[in-house]
Formats: sequence, structure tokens, C-alpha cells
Amino acid sequence: MELHKALRKARTDAGLSVSAVAQHLDVGRVQVWRMEKNAEFISVARLRQVAELYGVPIEFLLDDTIPPQFEGVPYQLLGMAVDAVIDVMTVKSLRPAQANIRDAVVTVIRTQQRRWEEGQKTPFKAIEYAALIEEQLLGSDTA
Repeated sequence: MELHKALRKARTDAGLSVSAVAQHLDVGRVQVWRMEKNAEFISVARLRQVAELYGVPIEFLLDDTIPPQFEGVPYQLLGMAVDAVIDVMTVKSLRPAQANIRDAVVTVIRTQQRRWEEGQKTPFKAIEYAALIEEQLLGSDTA
């Protein structure tokens, strides 16, 4: 897939508007639109920012035929997993044991990494993990 098409797809898959991306990157909407129309002049630094914002490894944007190879857990994925667990705890008013929180975070990370390793080119979407997280959080005594 061409870079400009990959950028547009990753943005829409992440559920972000052009305006939201522009605001996060501190650029005008026209610049975001131009990246998606013709990505020839996007810098590597900007591409890294965009990949992080969209929740995808940079490899997904550069070449969709290359599966990502990770050495450890990307910090961004760790943060997204923790945020997803906190969201479920807040929405469901849960107060699980610390071990259950840890298990939920680890399960989310392992599941997302497995998806990426299997070649699924999908960005991280917390909503897809809500039921799995709740199951992990309720695994033993809750307060």
C-alpha cells in the first residue's frame, strides 16, 4: 500500500479526524490532508509521531508486507494497555486486587502483540479488549 493511503487508513482506523490529528501534531488541517494526499515530503520524525498517535508500528505505514518485529514491549502499547484497564475499572466501578490489574495489562499486551506478529495490520483499539479486561479483573476477590 502506498504511504499516503496507509496514513489515511491508519488515521481512520484509529478513529481520528483530520482536525484531531492536526491539533495533536500542532499543524494545520491542510498539512495533514497533504500528507494523506501525497506523502512524498513527510519527514521520518513526523512519520514516527503519526505512527505513535495512530497506535501502529511505523512498519505498518512503510510496508504492509513486512510483519513488525518487536524486541520487548513498546512503551506506547504498555501505556495504551494500562489506560484500557483503568477505563474498564472506572466504567464498571471495579476495585480489583493488584495482581488482577497486572494480569489484565499483561493479557492485553500479549494479545495485541500476537495480533501484530500474525500479520494483522490493525491499530490498538481498547474497546476490543473490554470484555477480556473485565474477565481478568474479576478473576479473584474484588473489593
